[in-house]
Amino acid sequence: MFINKDIGNIDKIILNKLGKNADTPITDLLTSTQYRRKSSVYNRIRYLRSEKYLFGPYFDINYNAIGTNKLYSVFVFAHYDPLYRAPVLEALKEINCWTMIYPVRTADAYLGIYRCNNWNYIATLIGLMDRWGWLKEYSVHKSEHRWVLTNPDFFGRFIPPPDYQVTRKGELPHFQYEDVEPCIEYTEIDLTVLKYVSRKTCRLTEMRDLEYRYHGVQLKYHDLKRSFDKLRDSNVLLEKNFIILPLPLDMSSLFFLITQGKNFGSHLDTIAGFGEGLRLHKTLIVVGKEIISYFLAHPLLEGKILGIIENNLDSAKLYGIKTYPSHELSMQSLNDNYFDVESQRWVFPYSEFKEGLKEIKEKRGE
Repeated sequence: MFINKDIGNIDKIILNKLGKNADTPITDLLTSTQYRRKSSVYNRIRYLRSEKYLFGPYFDINYNAIGTNKLYSVFVFAHYDPLYRAPVLEALKEINCWTMIYPVRTADAYLGIYRCNNWNYIATLIGLMDRWGWLKEYSVHKSEHRWVLTNPDFFGRFIPPPDYQVTRKGELPHFQYEDVEPCIEYTEIDLTVLKYVSRKTCRLTEMRDLEYRYHGVQLKYHDLKRSFDKLRDSNVLLEKNFIILPLPLDMSSLFFLITQGKNFGSHLDTIAGFGEGLRLHKTLIVVGKEIISYFLAHPLLEGKILGIIENNLDSAKLYGIKTYPSHELSMQSLNDNYFDVESQRWVFPYSEFKEGLKEIKEKRGE
């Protein structure tokens, strides 16, 4: 794929700075770009947002600190019979603790990412679709760990050179949430703030306006500010990061890798180090003995990456993701309605999810 028009060096400098530190001071950006006016830097940032290079910033949330029962990230790879494509997608969304539903481009499959307190229930619900003959095969993976993010180096290559060596950092990335006892009592406003800062916006005025526009809820700025400060001071809000793409979204290839190695430490070091100095976005999460990695990269990398890293791994599966049609690619925030503020516990209506799946089946006359 030939890139007809790339961004200039000043834009690359800004993206590299913000990609490493979302709180980079404006004075640092002025010095690095040699601009004299703050407005010049802000104009470039607005441009990069409009061109779909820059999203956020968002906070990583310590979900282990929210409530008295633990939340898991659950990954479902559902390979469907093409005759049942529509009901499978409907059923995956009916299990309404999902955060992302991805249509797989390289197979008749969907990848669903869920967040809940009991991954076995999710596996049972997916198993129903399998017993009904809707699925050819499926796998369910759970993780209690955090995502580790690496933004692009805009002065690096899109594709590694033939002599590329994976950078061995020696020090493993911090992939675990701190296992802490809940130290604060969560309110509905706290949950609203968490919902926004993790996926939508960190601006309190924007949270207030969006809640009123879409939900008719009138929140006061000082209540949101008090809640935000409480969450930050209690270490519930972890790192703040921009999501930065190597190319505009419609030019980037989106794919997932599931990998496993002989030695966990060496395996994690390999996956964490891959991409250092390259122009790609990577986010990884440890899932048992496996690592699931999410890439946004130049389309040519998707066909080359297994050949680059496979010698360091026992197994690797690649799932290319479709970005169109857009109705299949779905995203939503964690549903805070499932948190009971009185008991300070997550309570998910798994029986309702099950009945919803049965209704989908009955609508088809099966």
